[in-house]
Formats: sequence, C-alpha cells, structure tokens
Amino acid sequence: MQKGKKKSALSSGRALIYVFVIVILLGVGFVFNDLTKGIKHTKSVVSEDTKIDSILKAYSEKVVTLKNTDLYILNNGNYKIIGSIIADTNLFLESIEPSLKDNYFKIKNTEYFVEHHDVSPVDVINIDKHYKNYLPANKDIVTNDKFSLYLNEKVIISIDNAHSFSVIMLGNDEYFVEFNDMLMSIKKDDVKESKDNHTNSELEATKIAVLNYHFFNDAAVETCNEIICLEKKNFEAQLKYLKDNGFYTVTMNDFNLWMDKKIRLPKKSVLITVDDGAMGTDTHLIELLEKYDMKATLFLITAWWPKTKYESPNLEIHSHGYDIHTAGTCGQKYKALCMNKDALVSDFNKSKTLLDNHIAFCYPFYAYNSNVLVAVKEAGFKLAFVGGDRKATQNDDKYMIPRFIIYKWTGVSDIKNMVN
Repeated sequence: MQKGKKKSALSSGRALIYVFVIVILLGVGFVFNDLTKGIKHTKSVVSEDTKIDSILKAYSEKVVTLKNTDLYILNNGNYKIIGSIIADTNLFLESIEPSLKDNYFKIKNTEYFVEHHDVSPVDVINIDKHYKNYLPANKDIVTNDKFSLYLNEKVIISIDNAHSFSVIMLGNDEYFVEFNDMLMSIKKDDVKESKDNHTNSELEATKIAVLNYHFFNDAAVETCNEIICLEKKNFEAQLKYLKDNGFYTVTMNDFNLWMDKKIRLPKKSVLITVDDGAMGTDTHLIELLEKYDMKATLFLITAWWPKTKYESPNLEIHSHGYDIHTAGTCGQKYKALCMNKDALVSDFNKSKTLLDNHIAFCYPFYAYNSNVLVAVKEAGFKLAFVGGDRKATQNDDKYMIPRFIIYKWTGVSDIKNMVN
C-alpha cells in the first residue's frame, strides 16, 4: 500500500513537471514569436526608410543622368518605357512628393519620368536661357511617332511617342522648341505636321533701334572734348530708362536671327553697340552694363587694344577691322577706301582670328565702297553696320544696318524717341 502511494505521488510530480515544462516552452514560443514579429517589423521599417532615404538623396530640382537611361510615361497607373536619355544629360525636375511612393521623378513641364536611381543631384546647370525673351514663332508642329531632341547638334533624348510643340525658333533643317526648360531642336525629318499660328503680332518688333556709342567719361575726373563722348551719368540714366521700361538688349546673334526672320523679338528690343574700344569702354561701360544687367556689343579695333581688356559677360566683341581705322594715303579720307579687296580681306581675317568671332563688322567712320563691301562678305561676316539715324528693319540690307549715333548732348528724352 505504501509503495502504491509512493508511485502515485511520483507520477503526479512528474506530471506537474511536464506541465511546467510545457508552459515554459509555450511561453518561450510566444515570446520568440513576438520577438520574430518585432524583428520582421524592424526589418520592414528599415527597408522602407532606406528606400525613402535613397529617393531623397537622388532628388533635386537639378539632376544629371548617371548612365544611358529609360524615359517613362505614366499610363493607367503604370510606368511605361517611352524612350531614352543619354548619360550626363541635365534635367530639371518637378516636386518630389509623388516619388516617395512611386520611385519616379517627373521632368519639369513634361509628361515624362525617370527612375530615381538613374539620376544624381547637381548644384548648377549652365545653359543659356535668354531665348525666353523671344516671342514664340508663328508655327506649331507635331512630331512623328518616333523623334529625337538635339542639343548642340547631339541627340540627347529619343521618344517613341508623337508630341506637339510650339516652335520658338526656326532653323534651316530643324525647329527649335522648349523641352526640359531648355531650347532644343527637332529635325524637320522628324516632323509629320506643321501649321502656321499667327499670335501676338502687336507685341512683336518690326523695327529695332541700334544705338551707337563711342567714348564715356566721368566729368568729375576726366576731360573728353569729342562730340561723341558721353558722360557716365548720362549713359547710366539712359540704361536706367531702358531697364525700368522693360527693354530687352539683344545679342548680336539675336539680331542676326531676327534679320533672317528665324525668331520674333518683343517690341521693346534694342541693340546697343560701341565703336573702337577707347576711353571709358573698359571701365564705365562695363561697370554700368553689369550694374543694370544689360547687354552690348563692342566693335573693337584689334590692332590697338586686346580683347582681354574688355572681358565681361555683358559685353560681346566683334570686328572694327584690324588696322584700317586711320586716314588714307590715296586721296581718300579713310584708309579702307584706299585698299584693294585682298588686302581688306586679310585685315578682316586677322581681326576675326584675334576675336574668334565671325558674325558682325562695323565700317570705320561709316565709310565703305564696292571693294569694302565685297571684302566684308568674302571674309564671312553676316552683318555690317553703318550710321543712318533710323531704326533697322528686316528688309534692310544686312551689310548696311543703320544706327542712331549717340552724341555728348544725347539725353534720355532722345533715347526714348529712338527706341519707341
């Protein structure tokens, strides 16, 4: 009887131990399961944070493509490859917000996207945006189902989808359009339809005043007895009037394109030119152009002064000849009128080489004859300027562009009459 009770007690003890062990194991299991869930949850959070961090690091309003990459379009909630972009292409992007869930960045003012891991932020994109001063050309185009966008004659973006554009500038074999906040070109062979679209003609310049300055002096410290010497304070007042009244100071390339009817310029456009490179050109002129952020062209006598004397982002330099700005020796008043064509071409080419510039020429003393005219054309200049005291029109001879001569007595009221 004692033995039976002993066995029963042992059995009960073992049972309790088994139950205790099971409870412990179940508890460990539950804890382990909770830990596993926690680990899984932590991994999920880290993964999502990593993705968002990656997108944030890739985003900027200005980015560059890291490789040849795909271009996408959003179609019924899905991103579909629609083209390609070459490596090292600068892009402007829109807001980052949709990308935090979609992983794609939208290219500014377009319907196209790039994947976030294909681009990297850049601090600066150096492009010329002065084309934004142009009026749109009177033409709209629709591309073929496949077309390419060019920048400096290089294919940058290829798209497998017809697209319509408003043309900004006309080329010989291409149309220039705005894409990705840049002026890019499309070959005419890639266009299936074009139509005229005459708009805003009342805002368009049909005539442009070309102002012709020479010398600048600060009367408080400098004396200048030339009738074509303008006091610095008067020049500043003239620039201020142009700036305050919204005038666009066109570049020489702008003016050449306008003369060829490839662009439309706003009615408030003016071309500022300066002859020679003498007194105050490298000081007062540049100082005030930069102060008011206005553009001008210097026609430099390259035998007399180096172009390095006039370096400024607001001043471009074109030819006033190499060494023909002197009195003649053949009974003519000016040297150029005494020279044969070949000698003139040689002089012009020397000037062009020193300036690395081939667009415009200004006749010294406004004087020319048939030899000078032929030589200017043979040297490859596209424009040449004289006097004339009237506005230039697109019907003028491109080698006899008229200008308003600015004298020491020219005031703001005179400038107002010239440009309006």
